Amino acid sequence: RDQPRSRGLGDVYKRQDVEIEADPLAIELLIFNLLKNAAEAVEPLGAEGTVSVSLRLSGSKAKIKVEDNGEKIALEKLQRMQKALQETVKANGAGLGLGIVFAIAEKYGGFVSFKQKEPKGLQVTVAFDAVQPS
Repeated sequence: RDQPRSRGLGDVYKRQDVEIEADPLAIELLIFNLLKNAAEAVEPLGAEGTVSVSLRLSGSKAKIKVEDNGEKIALEKLQRMQKALQETVKANGAGLGLGIVFAIAEKYGGFVSFKQKEPKGLQVTVAFDAVQPS
């Protein structure tokens, strides 16, 4: 396991490169939207709120994971999120951020999944085919 380097906001691990074939700006937008949703979920927690992002190679998939420790989302709402691009978790949100995430993932052959964390929080995973080294 690589040793963490601290940047004041948490631990940063340097790992071997993982590559996907996609527009870098689109992936940046995808990650931005996931981080924005996670930050909004933990905002009521103040200093106790945590958000993490990781990129890992899992078999032939490159997986981007964003996790938070925000309040639990009702199971029925989580299931609707999985099924509908327009669904929003936030009562006052327009759902556009999540729609952008789904659209970018679909455009590059990826998929989005949601998983409740215990005792609270959400993990969003976006998986793409990884570029295999030649």
